[in-house]
Amino acid sequence: MCGIFSVFLPDGVVETCLREFAYQASRKQRHRGPDSTGVVAGDDFAIVQERLSIIGLVTGKQPLVSADQNLILAANGEIYNYKELAKLVSNRRGAPYCPRSDSDVILALYEEFGTECASLLWGMFGFIIYNRQTREFFVARDGLGLCSLYHGQGADGRLFVASEMKCVLSPDVTIFPPGCYMTGNALNYKIVEYYKPQWSSLNYLPFDAQELYARLQTSVCYHMNADVPIAAFLSGGLNSSILCYLITRYYKDCAPQTRLKTFTIGMEDSHDLVAARRVAQFLDTDHTEIVFRVDEAIDLLPELIWYLETYDVSTIRAAVPMYILARAARSSGYKVIISGEGANEIFGGYLYFHDAPNEEEFSLETTRRLLDCHLGDGLRANKASLAQSCELRAPFLGSPFVTYAMTINGRDRMPQQLGNSDVKVEKYILRQSFQHCLPEEIIWRQTEQFSDGVGYSYAAEITRYAKQRIAPELLATAAERFPYNTPTDAESYLYRSIFAMEYEGDRRARTGVGAPCPTSSSTRITCSTLC
Repeated sequence: MCGIFSVFLPDGVVETCLREFAYQASRKQRHRGPDSTGVVAGDDFAIVQERLSIIGLVTGKQPLVSADQNLILAANGEIYNYKELAKLVSNRRGAPYCPRSDSDVILALYEEFGTECASLLWGMFGFIIYNRQTREFFVARDGLGLCSLYHGQGADGRLFVASEMKCVLSPDVTIFPPGCYMTGNALNYKIVEYYKPQWSSLNYLPFDAQELYARLQTSVCYHMNADVPIAAFLSGGLNSSILCYLITRYYKDCAPQTRLKTFTIGMEDSHDLVAARRVAQFLDTDHTEIVFRVDEAIDLLPELIWYLETYDVSTIRAAVPMYILARAARSSGYKVIISGEGANEIFGGYLYFHDAPNEEEFSLETTRRLLDCHLGDGLRANKASLAQSCELRAPFLGSPFVTYAMTINGRDRMPQQLGNSDVKVEKYILRQSFQHCLPEEIIWRQTEQFSDGVGYSYAAEITRYAKQRIAPELLATAAERFPYNTPTDAESYLYRSIFAMEYEGDRRARTGVGAPCPTSSSTRITCSTLC
């Protein structure tokens, strides 16, 4: 994971020192890649990459340039199937091809397949390719938007593309849509959707516990590919516990001398600390517990909102403990972290899914949640970890696993009755698939929001602090100060105020909105309950 930035000038626009301009603009996202900064610039373009070196530590420095010096690539993310793609390129060329890093296959695929290259990639990515000869660019983002990406146009027509909104030096800034590519030049370009999942109409596979286990195991193995040590976030919940189990199995088979490093966080009253300790003991991981206080969380809010580029309440609440976890992991020497994002979206893990009236509504809602995750949990996972120069990987969101899991019948993925009792359990088939792998109390532990699991007093204390800071008369006039997406309570007003100090303008406020709350008939729940 890295940070990328580019600026493309239209004909007639001159920047006296475009290289320096781009270098300075990209500095704001240097936390994403502190290992090195690479710049390639010409008269009408500049491309910058802030590198967090994980694969190809010596050979993978970017921007990468093609053998004929015509194509320039800056990429952010990880391409998990790059070895298979390297073989594809070799076979197509009839000559050996050895990629300099996982990102290098993007350049080779573009040379061979053009714009179709994006649909061949399995991973999380955002990248920019510039063709010196045609003076055109090709920009793409992964299907679920696991890597953040923004674009915007200046008053003089110059076009910006960057991993973070703060680097787009224009009030006209927009989230680059997931699953799309953009091609053209600064004044004449088009955005094309290449990723069009049809999960809601493909829910036909019956549940098979062995198949689900094998598919997730394969996804974990791909996500373990790195030239640096890997750790895991362990909350003691089902998702992270399953992943830690599969990683320990991976190490037994592939690296018997390696012991998994795990991190957990919570307040003194945290359920997560207790549950994670139980899992760590069961799996014999090298475990670190971090206990934090609410006043620490409050102190972090301004800097965290600057990193996150959002004012969404649930995203910010959950980001605080993840930010502290990432800081601990990085200080312990870990750049790559495995985490359990995605399982709740795929398997209906949020408690409101118990209210789904039928399998069709359930499937539609899981599809919506998954495609919107880049606005909430996906954004939080990406930016809170990279704020501490850590890359977070989510095996549940690996492309092949998502495709498989989302084609399982909705009725099988819905909450199921537990034995002969009247109790329904969410993520039932995931629990069944791993019920012999972990302690029973972990397998059947109810899903909790991350911000609840770290301590039930956490959200209440944050809300109390916000009410102390934001007077009722401020809330009464909120619509005058914030006419777009007006905050309706003290906590949302507090976050919006901090956001507005860093990011001015209506367009930037529109990029800072979190994932929408449930809307279908299956989700009879209020936003405050969900968060």
